[in-house]
This record gives sequence, structure tokens and C-alpha cells, in this order.
Amino acid sequence: SMSSQKKSPIIGISANLLTIENGPFQGRERAVVGYDYVQAVKLARGVPILLPIMEEEQAIQQQIDLIDGLL
Repeated sequence: SMSSQKKSPIIGISANLLTIENGPFQGRERAVVGYDYVQAVKLARGVPILLPIMEEEQAIQQQIDLIDGLL
């Protein structure tokens, strides 16, 4: 049953900030990761979670508390 199976580790992937250079959303910032990182975590039977850049120490600590590992 599902309840007896070991839970997959939650792996945080640090997102980068990307500014859109053209089009209707020009100048807007996006939090992005390379999808190869997401695929690698999935292949390793982990659960990927994207972590946007945070400056507040308490928020960063809460992110860390949520995950089992970090890329």
C-alpha cells in the first residue's frame, strides 16, 4: 500500500532570476530553473521543489526546513 512505502525525498532546486528581454512581458522578472535539474531529480526518484531567491533569513530557513536536499 502507499502508506507503507517510503516517501520520496523532497529536493529543492534554487531558481535563478531571469528578466524577459522582449515581447509583451518585456522587463518582467521570472524565477526559473534548468529543466534538466527537474528531470534529474525525478530520475533519482526525488520530488523536485523550485525555490525562488529569498533575502529574509527566516524565509530561507523555512525553505530549508521543507526539503530533504538542495541542488
